[in-house]
Formats: sequence, C-alpha cells, structure tokens
Amino acid sequence: MPDLGDLLASAATEFQPVRQPEFGQLVRASRRRRQRRVTGSAAAVVVLALSANAVTWRPGPVPQEPSGRVPQVAVEVTGSMRRIGGPMGAAPLGVGGTVRFEDAGGTTVTAEVAADGRFTVAVPAGRYVVTGTPAGAGQASCRATAPVVVADTRLDGIEVDCHVR
Repeated sequence: MPDLGDLLASAATEFQPVRQPEFGQLVRASRRRRQRRVTGSAAAVVVLALSANAVTWRPGPVPQEPSGRVPQVAVEVTGSMRRIGGPMGAAPLGVGGTVRFEDAGGTTVTAEVAADGRFTVAVPAGRYVVTGTPAGAGQASCRATAPVVVADTRLDGIEVDCHVR
C-alpha cells in the first residue's frame, strides 16, 4: 500500500501548470482585467445617462431664499438634559435650562429645556457639538458624550449629561 505522502506528492505534481507565467505577464493580465471592468462600468454609466435623458419627468425648480441659497430643511431632534453623579446610588435626574447645537462653521441653534429635562429642537442636517446650561448656571457645563450627526430624518434620544462631582 502506498504511503499517503507519496499519493499527495503525485497528485500535486499532476495539478501544477506546465509553465509558470512570468511576474510581468501576471501584472499585465491583471491590468487588462481591471481595464475591462473600468470600461464595462463606464459603458454602463453611459447607458444609464442616455436612458435617463429619454425619461420625460423633470424635477421642478429648487426653492431658493432671497439670497439665492438653497434652504436646508430642518429636522426635529428630541432628547434630554440630565444630572448624573452625586451621592452613591443617585439616579440621573432631568434638569431644565438650555441646549445649544453648534456646527463646524460656528452656526448655532439654541432651545429651551423643560424642567423635567426634555427638549425638542429643529436643526438642519449636519454634525453638531451639543452643550447645555442648567437653569441658574452661567457657563455651559453639560455636554453630549459625542458629536451628534443629524441626518434627513427625525432624531430621538440625544442625552446631554451634566456631571456632578
């Protein structure tokens, strides 16, 4: 009975290519395949563009503000501002005050926070740093744990935490 290693070695030699292609040939073949994919993708885009021109539907004019800018649609955002920390075992407690949404360009939107800590505000889609000021406090001492990203749909559950030491 033949040894298993001998059987595997003979099977491996059967599946080896007769001639190994050179590295340069492998690179050129890879480039040709990639070029065919790119050309095929470009052809698909051209076909889509041509078929899109054949469609008779055309969108209406985009509403503009008097300044010529396209207005951004405000998205409703809800959340709560709460006091966290204090004596051991103390549960988070909603606090009233104001919250401030600030984007990278410095544009801010401010909203009042109810006494129970809940707030609702409408802001354009974008990325915001959210801070809060409890009622009676002079400086912003509350903050959301991470920047808030507002998409084109309603966003719920934003938590602005005021840490008590």
